Amino acid sequence: MKLLFLAAEATPFLQTGGLGDVVGTLSYYLSKKNSLKVILPYHLAIEKQKLSFQKKYLLTVHMGNCQHKCVVHEYAKQKNLSFYFIEYNDFFNRSPIYNDGYREYTDNPARFAFFSKAGLDFVLLQNWKPDVVHTHDWHTGIAAFYLKCWGGTFSSFFKETASVLTIHNHAHQGCASLDFAPYIGLQPQHINSNQFEDHQRLNILKGSIFYADQISTVSKKTKEEMLSPPGDFGLGAYCRNRKDDFQGILNGIDTKAWDPSTDSFLVKNYTINNLQGKTICKKALQKEFGLEIDAKIPVFAMVARFDQQKGWHLLKECIYNTLKWRIQYIFLGSGDPMLTNFFGNLPKYFPKQVGSYIGFDVAKSHRIESGSDFFLMPSLFEPCGLNQMYSLRYGSIPIVRNIGGLHDTVTQYNEKQGTGFIFDDPTPQALENIIGTALHYWYNKPRAIRNMRKIGMQEDNSWENRIDDYIRLYQQAKSRRLAWK
Repeated sequence: MKLLFLAAEATPFLQTGGLGDVVGTLSYYLSKKNSLKVILPYHLAIEKQKLSFQKKYLLTVHMGNCQHKCVVHEYAKQKNLSFYFIEYNDFFNRSPIYNDGYREYTDNPARFAFFSKAGLDFVLLQNWKPDVVHTHDWHTGIAAFYLKCWGGTFSSFFKETASVLTIHNHAHQGCASLDFAPYIGLQPQHINSNQFEDHQRLNILKGSIFYADQISTVSKKTKEEMLSPPGDFGLGAYCRNRKDDFQGILNGIDTKAWDPSTDSFLVKNYTINNLQGKTICKKALQKEFGLEIDAKIPVFAMVARFDQQKGWHLLKECIYNTLKWRIQYIFLGSGDPMLTNFFGNLPKYFPKQVGSYIGFDVAKSHRIESGSDFFLMPSLFEPCGLNQMYSLRYGSIPIVRNIGGLHDTVTQYNEKQGTGFIFDDPTPQALENIIGTALHYWYNKPRAIRNMRKIGMQEDNSWENRIDDYIRLYQQAKSRRLAWK
């Protein structure tokens, strides 16, 4: 099958969250049995990497009321897998990629509509006709509209090409002024309550749901949450309209990159049958973050964007109470300046007990998984989440809210079975209570801790278990595309 991925980010080139990780890893596994092209914006952060490109193409992109000339760079091909970058400095020569650190760029709808159209125009120029265009989040979901409505040579070339929209985070919907409609190419008949109109504004994700041949999200529980309030973020009615074409496919993890027995970032590798290396990793982590070096003190870790979605504000409200206990914390992340300031400064007031790193560091995130005893994910919503699966694999017991992908991947320990600790209410008190429960187990039920670790490390969350689901999704999309009129 010939597959085209359009996405705003992907590993190993650029990752701001789970989206980049999933796009990069899923494309690799799919390319083992399919021909796949991945097209990405040539963001400033990618330009700085000084990649060696094989070819450069000039491309004219026709938008609704104008045209742009841009450059497409071809990166070194792997077997069945090629990467391309759309260079257009007016849109992508900036950092960060989505916002200025405080608010989203006001031209984001134009930036990503242009990128989506450019990706399709490029494969048309190359005469490479994909069976399926797989779009990711609102940034590229608009491609489903272009495939069905652009007309002319474009329409005839793509008349049998299906589209799949994977929604990684439905809180971000690409809402914008109606003034963007002419540039995007939307006509009056497309701007209605069933398609792109939302309270006299554009909603790109909503319209993309209407036009995509198949829709998926990144866990079964999140699919359920998206069908009705309060977890639907206003999209429930439109998702219900497409419920027969809507699936929840749990993300997987790259079990080669995340393997404690071979991980080159760790000071000592370990396995489920020999966890001595984990103790060594823990002591090294305590030293790295300036904590008291004592394997008997439990280390609770959290690695996430500093964003209210991730539940940092819940921890902020209860952390002083928990720091009265014999406990240690390690934090890593970047984002919201107020949260960054709070958690970044905690080590000054609680030396030897709290360690923080503000920023994103792959090596540190691996060492935190290996050296921590518990991993916190108190998210308000979490479509899938990957860190809880990394934690299970590395023997760091997850503490999670009972929502989204966390619900689908972590089970409450019940003295015999289970892989972690789960709480329901999104309140500081509920989080404090579950941290206290985990601490009780640590100091009073060490056998249960060992049992949880081993059960978790036996879980198989590899991408190999998910690929067949995506192939079926693509086949269903192709069938629906042929029926489109």
